[in-house]
Amino acid sequence: MLKPILGDWDRLIYLHDAYDTLGDACYTVAGTLRKGSWKLGSEWQGDTATAFDSYMFRWTNGIGGVGDRAKVIADEYKKGHTIILSIVQLVVSYASQALDKEIKQLALDVEKTAAVDGAVEVIGGGPEDPLADIVAGLFTAAQAVQIYKDVRMVVNVIEQIDNYYNLIKETVEEVKSVVEKMQHPDFSGNQSVGSLIRDVEQHGFDFEKQGGWTPEDGTSRTGYLAAL
Repeated sequence: MLKPILGDWDRLIYLHDAYDTLGDACYTVAGTLRKGSWKLGSEWQGDTATAFDSYMFRWTNGIGGVGDRAKVIADEYKKGHTIILSIVQLVVSYASQALDKEIKQLALDVEKTAAVDGAVEVIGGGPEDPLADIVAGLFTAAQAVQIYKDVRMVVNVIEQIDNYYNLIKETVEEVKSVVEKMQHPDFSGNQSVGSLIRDVEQHGFDFEKQGGWTPEDGTSRTGYLAAL
């Protein structure tokens, strides 16, 4: 029951680190292209310069959009890892307490019932003794109620662990949904084309690395790559 819960969830952190590094690399490439293009474009005039300016605007923002998607995926893997490990810790703690209490109590009560049944038969003269049957029946009925309660508590424990497992599955599905969406960029090309020079003057070379940038807001920039 615990095998699917105690999975290799640390792999999510490995994936987070990989995509986070990819995002940083994309931001660095975009920033480097902006620096070179801005210097060249600032000294260049005419229609060709304008076309180059728009072309590099698409390139740098498209690459930056790839970085945004990588960052969103990285954050989703990290969030999933945090949530899942928290649930797993609850499961381990809950199961450990159950072993010490409910399951141990059930085993003790079952063992007690078997021992007393045997003792009654010996004292009463064996399994054919009517008196022994009455005494054993009364005791067994009382113990049956107790064992039922014990079993019910164990079932409750199993049901709770199953609920935790379902929470893990839901978290995994949410992570998969976001990752699959980010891995299939929008290349519709509907984004309006701006100027790289103005973009740099307004936001700087490496604005994606600044604290105010939100990757979720920039993922659609991959659409700029469609027109290249």
